[in-house]
Amino acid sequence: MNIVKGKANDFSSVVQTLSETHETVENDTGPLKKIVWYLTENRDIMEKCKKIISRTQTVVTVMTSADGLSLIFNSTHKILDKLLEKGVEVKLCSPLDPKKNPLARELSYLFEVEMKDIATPVIFIDSDHESFLLARVMKKGDEKQLESAIFSDDPGLLSMISLLLMDEKMPILSKPLM
Repeated sequence: MNIVKGKANDFSSVVQTLSETHETVENDTGPLKKIVWYLTENRDIMEKCKKIISRTQTVVTVMTSADGLSLIFNSTHKILDKLLEKGVEVKLCSPLDPKKNPLARELSYLFEVEMKDIATPVIFIDSDHESFLLARVMKKGDEKQLESAIFSDDPGLLSMISLLLMDEKMPILSKPLM
């Protein structure tokens, strides 16, 4: 009788633990709050680009349109050179052909340059797969500026945006140029 009573108590304890675990998991599966920052001033956006790039320890990927490549390079070339000295891998993706474009050719001597068909005027920076910035490039007369941007240190958001922008199997924004 005591053996059966002990098994019943054990079973009751297991059911209680499973019920509590189920409630905890059910409560944790709702919408999660993620922090995304939004910038609208060209100067602030460029400063954030510089900060994100300079914090990189392993690999930084910059994916951008032709206008964005010249804009980002002109503003961050010293930072990119320092990263190269530290052994950081720098990947640049743009529609500019290193065989035909002087800027892309010069960059290809130092960094990994990949030609991608990027018609959307954006700059996307992925730093160490931990933080990102996505900015819109606008032309104002002859000048190129960053109009608006979002950035976050959330790896889940970065993963989703990277999937949309850079996935080789289903490119939405870019595709490799042959």
